[in-house]
Amino acid sequence: MRRPYGPLLVFVLLASLAEGCSCSEPPPPEPVCTAGETLPCYGGPAGTAGVGICRAGTRACLADGSGFEETCAGEIKPELESCSTPEDDDCNGLANDGCACEPGQVTACYTGPAGTQGVGVCKAGSAACLPSGQSFGDCVGEVTPAPQDDCATVEDENCDGEVNEPASGCVCAPSTKEACYSGPTGTEGVGACKAGERACLPSGTGFGPCAGEVVPAAEDCTTPEDENCDGQVNEASSACSCVPGATEACYGGPPGTAGVGICKEGVRTCLPAGDGWGPCAGEQPPMPENAASLPDESCSSDAGETLWKLALPRSGLKLAVDGGGSAVVLMNRQQAAVAGYEPVNPASYPQILVARFGPDGSFLWGKEAYGNEIPFTTSFSYQLVAGANGHIALTVPVFEMSAAAFGQSPIHTAGRETFRVIYSVDPSGALLYAVDAPRLHAFEDKNAPHAIAAGVDGSVFYANGFYSNAHVIKYDPSGAVAWDRANTGTPSSVALAAVPDGGVVLAITEAWEVDLGCGPVPPLSAGNRDLVLARYDAAGNCQWSTRPGPEYEAYALSVGGGFIGVVTIDGFLRVSLADGSTLVEDAAPTGLTYTDRTSAPIGGDAIFAMFASAGTTDFGLGPQPPYGGSATGNFYVMREVGATRWARSPGPAFSLSRVGARAGGFVYATLTATNQLDLDGVIESIDGTSYFLVRMAY
Repeated sequence: MRRPYGPLLVFVLLASLAEGCSCSEPPPPEPVCTAGETLPCYGGPAGTAGVGICRAGTRACLADGSGFEETCAGEIKPELESCSTPEDDDCNGLANDGCACEPGQVTACYTGPAGTQGVGVCKAGSAACLPSGQSFGDCVGEVTPAPQDDCATVEDENCDGEVNEPASGCVCAPSTKEACYSGPTGTEGVGACKAGERACLPSGTGFGPCAGEVVPAAEDCTTPEDENCDGQVNEASSACSCVPGATEACYGGPPGTAGVGICKEGVRTCLPAGDGWGPCAGEQPPMPENAASLPDESCSSDAGETLWKLALPRSGLKLAVDGGGSAVVLMNRQQAAVAGYEPVNPASYPQILVARFGPDGSFLWGKEAYGNEIPFTTSFSYQLVAGANGHIALTVPVFEMSAAAFGQSPIHTAGRETFRVIYSVDPSGALLYAVDAPRLHAFEDKNAPHAIAAGVDGSVFYANGFYSNAHVIKYDPSGAVAWDRANTGTPSSVALAAVPDGGVVLAITEAWEVDLGCGPVPPLSAGNRDLVLARYDAAGNCQWSTRPGPEYEAYALSVGGGFIGVVTIDGFLRVSLADGSTLVEDAAPTGLTYTDRTSAPIGGDAIFAMFASAGTTDFGLGPQPPYGGSATGNFYVMREVGATRWARSPGPAFSLSRVGARAGGFVYATLTATNQLDLDGVIESIDGTSYFLVRMAY
């Protein structure tokens, strides 16, 4: 530092002048320091120099050496600690004391409850240290537990180790589907009832409506369905009595009098609602006996008694009985001379005559028909049936591309592969239609076994076997194919019986395993012929199939009263229409020697007819001596199931033709006898050897 010499110099000068004396300058002061010399300096708190960032500085000597500069150059004194540096800024010997982190530093973070990190969707995030270093910023990217799972996903959002658990209100995975049924237990799959399908809602908290399900409803008597799904169709407990429009025989007279004397059944029709039957039209109950008249007005004839008999032209072939008790006979027209019938074309050569007789034996109508076979020698080529409502169906054999006719109807030309024509005829004898029976196998011909049945609505069922695998076809009332079912097997015989609900029962004789539509039915008798039954509904669906027993063969088949009656080579079976179970198995009379037999079911009974050899015969009612001492044999008719009800021998005969029966007490028999028939009175033959039609009391 320079010193102020100016004032002193002025003072000395003035003094000299005043005194008038002369004097010399005083000598300069001594220097304090030399140029370039420095002096250490530090203005910080004691003990901090050299600690952390703190350090001492220096003061440089003034140029005149008079002292040192006041500024302490280069010194660093303590500052507030900065967390943004790694230094000890406050020089207390500790770096970044009081700092939470290093600015910019990144660390993993998780703020959810302990034990949830890494469970389900929960995961850690990351947090960056704030510029101040005093703390970390927000935890970015972490996923913490939601209050509950989101049922619309397949994730564990609440991180409890379970996915869409019920506690979160979850029921199902969105859009998934499952079967559903809200009807009563035990009704699903019964009758019309069936399961539907429901889809999970988008939220996953429940299912939508059950689409397509059918649950029990009130039974609709106008359909053949089981709407209330109790396993019964139009049962009485549902106020149903019958199928609307269906007809059945009816009778209000005392039991056992229908078909006796003047008494006859009528026909009643099911009401449109199916809840009851209309009046019994045409019935005739017993009346007071009129001694002056021939008929039995009181209807008191004994069971098995002959009610009437007719002599017909020889060579009767087939016999059928309709629901009203009328008999329909198919006979050889070449020798036809039926009372009341005038041939349409006497000079022509039709092969058969179809004639219908009333329950009292009156001739109703006759129709000529022809194909390409002589019926006297090939009766097995023809079939004849009569339905409950009087509808008639028959088959006539033909050759390829040949003609067939019925009555005055236009000639029907058969197709190239046709060998059989099916005729459908109404109760008055008018032709409804003619169709070619299908040829179902290259080896099939007119001799192949076949059967027909007449439905209650005018439909016709047709079945054939051998090479054609028990094929069953239903033709509707117009002749169009309603359904066509091909089955397996090679049956040696077939039989059909219509069911009141529009379905049909099929009976075949089969030696091997067969599938009639309800699954394979194995053989019972190791290659021998067994009876196999199958029941089809109105749409052709197989309801059940069964093999009742070994070595049976169906001679005749009928349906009535909820039963199927099957007359076999060994006796009679009564089978449940509902499930095919055997209810009654009755053996035919034993100890008999016979050369021919025929039979027909009637309700729960069976009518047997047989041509027994000469000699005494016992049907269980005591010995039956040969009629009139006949040495040639006798024709017997008997009613039996469980035990013989009655047995009658109409007289000596040399050939048995047919027996026919219908619920309500209608029993018919046909046979061929020589010269005359003495059956509760003598009737003469027409040409020495005649064909006789007989009606007997049930």
